Amino acid sequence: MNKKIVFIIILVFSLALSGCNLPNKNSQATMTIPPTLEIRTLQPFIDASTITPSPVPLIVATEQATLAPQPSPTATNYSPFTISPFVNNVKLRTNPGYLFPARMMVHQNTALLVHGRSQGNDWIYVETPEKVYGWVYSKLFNDEPRLLQAPLVEPGDVQIIRGKLLDPAGRPISGVQFAITQGSGDNPLRNDAITDENGEFFAFMPLESSGTWKITYVAIGCDSNTMDASCNCINGICGTADPESIQISLPTNAPLQFTWK
Repeated sequence: MNKKIVFIIILVFSLALSGCNLPNKNSQATMTIPPTLEIRTLQPFIDASTITPSPVPLIVATEQATLAPQPSPTATNYSPFTISPFVNNVKLRTNPGYLFPARMMVHQNTALLVHGRSQGNDWIYVETPEKVYGWVYSKLFNDEPRLLQAPLVEPGDVQIIRGKLLDPAGRPISGVQFAITQGSGDNPLRNDAITDENGEFFAFMPLESSGTWKITYVAIGCDSNTMDASCNCINGICGTADPESIQISLPTNAPLQFTWK
């Protein structure tokens, strides 16, 4: 069976970006990565004392219709709840994305109050016990169904790369990771996004990001709708994104389209 499964890669990658030491957690989705692609580390941690706080993001009162059948939350019926990372030294970032600086590091088991989530559900907007607000990567937390009930939050001072992955029949493909990179060498600028249940991904980029960027299919998670309960490709057929990579120029508002073949 032609499989691309290399377990735990999304966690390893997430920790490389977040500066965390990961314990063995069976509850987390793992990712498999094409053998010819190399995961590379991102820019080092930026001291919070050197950054300027970003504008307060806008909380959207209603949820996207595509996330049904969950009831659409509003600003009046949502009750914030707490979550805690299962790893240490999680970066609380100014905006949702690896290219934004960190305000502070969050320790393992710290209770964070959830105020919302990003489009695509990759990032969670939280408040720390010290009343510091920011964004944390959702894969560093145990599965929490209530996160889908949290309101969407629109961050300020960002541009968004949007993409969609469908199979030839038009069915959305979830749990597929794309890397957005610029440059070469050991440390190119890099952001990542994972397709949601609608086959869509959202990569949040700094406003100053410009020039040519490469969007590349790099991994697929065990929670993808192309995988079975044992994290094997359904019917033994492992697909790939077509095209596997494309180049774009920022800024752009044009949505990207990929086909799972």
